[in-house]
Amino acid sequence: MMSDIVGMVSYTVHMVSDIVVSDIVDMMSGLVDMVSDLVDIVSGIVDIVGGIVDLVNCIVDMMIDIVDIMIDIVDIVSGKVDMVNKIVAIVIDIVDMVRDLDMFKDLVDMVSDIVEMVSDIFDMVNDIVDVMKDIVEMVSDIVNMVSDIVDMVIDIVDMENNILDMVNDRVDMVIDIVYMVIDIVDVVNDIVDMVSDIADMVSGIVAVVSDIVVMMSDIVVMVGDIVYMVSDIVDMVIDIVDMVNGILDTENDRVDMMSNIVDMMRDIVDMVSYKVDMACDIVHMMRDIVDMFTIFSQNTAEMMFVKGTLKTQRFITAVDIMDSTKTEELSRQMWHRNWSRDEDVTEPASLKESGKRAGLSDAQISRGLEDMQSSEVKARLKQFTDEALNHGAFGSPTIIAHTSDGPVMLFGSDRFPILAQVLDEKWEGTVPGESKL
Repeated sequence: MMSDIVGMVSYTVHMVSDIVVSDIVDMMSGLVDMVSDLVDIVSGIVDIVGGIVDLVNCIVDMMIDIVDIMIDIVDIVSGKVDMVNKIVAIVIDIVDMVRDLDMFKDLVDMVSDIVEMVSDIFDMVNDIVDVMKDIVEMVSDIVNMVSDIVDMVIDIVDMENNILDMVNDRVDMVIDIVYMVIDIVDVVNDIVDMVSDIADMVSGIVAVVSDIVVMMSDIVVMVGDIVYMVSDIVDMVIDIVDMVNGILDTENDRVDMMSNIVDMMRDIVDMVSYKVDMACDIVHMMRDIVDMFTIFSQNTAEMMFVKGTLKTQRFITAVDIMDSTKTEELSRQMWHRNWSRDEDVTEPASLKESGKRAGLSDAQISRGLEDMQSSEVKARLKQFTDEALNHGAFGSPTIIAHTSDGPVMLFGSDRFPILAQVLDEKWEGTVPGESKL
C-alpha cells in the first residue's frame, strides 16, 4: 500500500511537471507566433512606406516637369511681350508720320488692324497668365498633398518604432519566461529526485515488513500445529486420567500408571520436536517429492505486493482464449520462472520468453500481448475470479472438484490424495512417472 501511495505521488508530481512545462511552452510558442506576426506587420508597413516614398518621388518628378513647363511658358510670354512692345513702337512712329496725311489712310487702317492684332495677342497673354495661375494653384495643392503624405509617413515611422519597441519588450518577456521555465524545471527535477529517494526508502521498508510478515506467518502456522497437537495431548491425558481413575484402586498402581504417562508424554514431546524440525524442512522435502527444484524469491514482498501477477494472469487468459491447448504449459513455464529460477513474470520480455518455452509462435505471442489489454480478456479473467470467490477460494492452490454431489473445494498441494478419493481415482503418489513440473 505504501508503494502504491509513493507511486501515485510520483505520478502526480510528473503529471504536474508535464502540465506546467506544457502550459509554459504553449505560452512561449504563442508569444513567438505573436512576435512573428508583429514582424510581418512591420515588414508590411515598411513595404507601404516604400510605396509612399516612391509615390512622393513620382509627384516631385511631376512637379519638376511642371516647373520646367512654366519656365518655358514664361520665356515664350516674355518673347511675345518684347515683340508687342516693338510693334507698338513702330505703330506709334507710323502714326506720328501719317497723322496729317490723307494719302496714308490705308496705311492707318492697316495699322489699326495691327493694333487689333496686338490687342488679340494681349488677350492671349492674359489667357496664358490665367492658365499659369491655375497651374500655380494645382502645384500648391500638390505641395499640400505631398506635405500631408510626408506627415503620414512620419506617423507611420513613429508607429513602426512603437511596434519595434513592443516587439523588443515581448522578446525580453519571452527571455524572462525561458529563465523562469528553467528554474521551474530545476525545482521539479529536485522534487522528482526527492520522491524517488522516498520511494526507494519505502520500498526497502516494504521489503523488510514483507519478510517479517512471511516469518510471522510461518510462526503462526507452526504455533497452530503445536496448539492442535497439545490439544490432542491434553484430551489424551484426560482420557488416560479418567481411565486410570476408573481402573486403578491403589495408590501404587496410580503411581506406576502416572510414570508410564510421563514416559508417554516425553515420547509425545519428542514427537512434537520432530514435527517442528520436519516443518522447517518441508519445503526442501517437497522438492524431492514432486521432482521439482523450488526456491523462494529474493524479494517476495515486491513480487507479491508491488508488481503483482495481474499482467501474467491477463496474458495467460488471452492465450487461453486464442489456443486453450497452450494454457497448461504456459502456466507451468510461468511457475518455473517465478518459483524455480526467481525470474520476473510481469514484463513483456518475460511473457515473450515464457510463451516461446510453451511452444507459442511469435505471431501468437504478439497477439496475446496485444489482446491482454482488451475488454474481452479482462471480462474473462474477472469471470474466473468471481467464480473462484463464489466457491470460497482464499489462496493458491485452490482445487474445485465437480462431482455428482456438487462442487468440492480443496486447498493445498498436499490434498491430492483426498482429490483422488473424491474423484474415485487411484492415488499413485506425486511422481508416478516423470513429473510434468
